[in-house]
Amino acid sequence: MNLPFFLSRKLKFGGTTINAKVMQRIAVGTILLSVLVMQISFAVMHGFRHEVTSIVKNFNADLVVQKLSYNSTLENLPIENFPKITQELSKQPKIIRSFALVTKPGIINTGKEIEGVVLRGINEDYDSTYFKRFILEGSFVRFAKAGTTKDIMISSYFAKRLMLKLGDRLPVYFMQDTVRVKQFVVCGIYETGMEELDTKFALCDIRHLQKVNYWSEINASSILVQTQQNTDNDAIKDDIQNLLGNEYSAFTLAEVYPQLFDWLALVDTNATIISALMLIVSCISMITVLLIVILDKTQTVGTLKALGLSNGKTIQLFWYKAARIILQGIFWGNIVFFIFAYLQSHFHLIQLPKKDYYVSAVPILINWTEVLMIDVTTLLLCIVCMLLPVQIITRISTVKVLKFN
Repeated sequence: MNLPFFLSRKLKFGGTTINAKVMQRIAVGTILLSVLVMQISFAVMHGFRHEVTSIVKNFNADLVVQKLSYNSTLENLPIENFPKITQELSKQPKIIRSFALVTKPGIINTGKEIEGVVLRGINEDYDSTYFKRFILEGSFVRFAKAGTTKDIMISSYFAKRLMLKLGDRLPVYFMQDTVRVKQFVVCGIYETGMEELDTKFALCDIRHLQKVNYWSEINASSILVQTQQNTDNDAIKDDIQNLLGNEYSAFTLAEVYPQLFDWLALVDTNATIISALMLIVSCISMITVLLIVILDKTQTVGTLKALGLSNGKTIQLFWYKAARIILQGIFWGNIVFFIFAYLQSHFHLIQLPKKDYYVSAVPILINWTEVLMIDVTTLLLCIVCMLLPVQIITRISTVKVLKFN
């Protein structure tokens, strides 16, 4: 029989001072709050990273391949014979698919309003499955087997600025050796929530832009590459670079959108700092409550020592008592967190301005491994912090305690 464990279950708070029982409840509440804040911080961190990265990936892909150029404009050197390159890329492990893209800056002139735009020419290989989540009205660009479709998909930003609606004709002017104009018809309106995308791009048939550039049908500005989930894209990037040679450059999303990923890194740092502060608060709370409990139970400690309980066993007794308090706080902290996560995921209780945070509600993504790590770290760190207050037990004199009483 484990005597310290048995006695810890029988040891009651309160008695010589009412503050002991109050402090126990405060300690449980502090652990609960600390665990709750840590779990929410990391769940929100993962939620933001997943949602924002998904927006960029669904609009682009995991990797972008371009012809090596020192040109800093939006127009790149043409990739010759992109079908051959995409075929080679499809043979690589962990690459799901790849497709061509042509980008071309232009000017929309409706007669009343003028607005700059970057057209993204895509073909039928473009994976529109995930992009459809952004569509507010209409449909995705439709591709005809014979001839070039006039469909163009614009953002809600352009629709509002230029007062456009579905079915409206949209002339786009291209400034090069001579001014060229292409007539489009608005087939859909999308909104990603990211200003960098919504205020810049519109989607159309790639063949329009190939003709404007005087390119053949096998030329493209870049190739977008989709990889499998949980893939090290930096390693895939190096593999692509080795496969295609120095004539081409491959970029990850973090390199294409550095400011966005710097912002996500800042969110990660904030979550880490908040968690560290919560752990410190938990430890201080447990040290305080254990000191009060030990001082409150000085007579009990003296009596146990007189009955033959060693200092080590007495220390174990209070360690077990402290561990029960910590486990109660962790348990209820997790319960409250799971309830909050469910309500936020399904009912979006906490809203956000989409133009500032890219999402309309606080995103929650639970990483079960991390949940367990937070619980275990909190338990172990708080127990280690008990080393200081329990040393008081060794200084309690049995003779003085019993003589005083």
